[in-house]
Amino acid sequence: MMLLTDLDRERLPLVLDEAIRIRRSHQFYLWAQGGLQSFLPHETLICLSRWPGGARAGVFSRLPLPHRAEEGLSEAGEALCQVLSKRWHAHDRQPCRIDLAADCPLMLKMLGPHADGAGLLHGSERASESGLNVFVFLGVQGSPGERERYFACLLQPYLANAFASLPPASPTRSIEADLSPRQRQVLAGIRGGLSNREIAAELGLSPQTVKNHVQQLLDKLKVSNRTEAALCSVITRPE
Repeated sequence: MMLLTDLDRERLPLVLDEAIRIRRSHQFYLWAQGGLQSFLPHETLICLSRWPGGARAGVFSRLPLPHRAEEGLSEAGEALCQVLSKRWHAHDRQPCRIDLAADCPLMLKMLGPHADGAGLLHGSERASESGLNVFVFLGVQGSPGERERYFACLLQPYLANAFASLPPASPTRSIEADLSPRQRQVLAGIRGGLSNREIAAELGLSPQTVKNHVQQLLDKLKVSNRTEAALCSVITRPE
């Protein structure tokens, strides 16, 4: 089976270069739900990291997840890493299929029904720090095969380094708290895939007024286009 296509060879250096440049959570999210999808298509990526004295978690999903899912994963980080690490070691520390309902029901309880079904598990150990990284790709179409396992191995160091580069978790609030009620309505229209003209008709505004609101949204969210605004709208930011 040929695992690398000509298109893969063209895209891969760009995706790896993006990973090296990640320094913020929204950058990781855009990478995971953007370039990474070419090689490991998924709906939700769970990142867990454990080291002596602590653990951290990251949830990067295009699906709505239960309130405080990420906080719950962080609080249960030690237990989750232990369960997932055991399964990973049982497969000779190679990428393997995972079904949360059977293999890690605690994580499924925290993430809700969207996390049900087949996923892909991989990890890495940091011997010098007695640390562990665990990555779970959920919403993988079909059963993860040879191609997905190959890219999980190839991309694992970049995943680990990118996640480690993110700033420590801090109290967060929804980014929509910075927006006016009208801007939140316009943002909802953007997330719904509506054009400026369609949003204007729905809200009883002129297209020019909606255009102005969109530009203000981009400025407040610190993004460059509507797609990034829609994606960033599901991320929280530090207080």
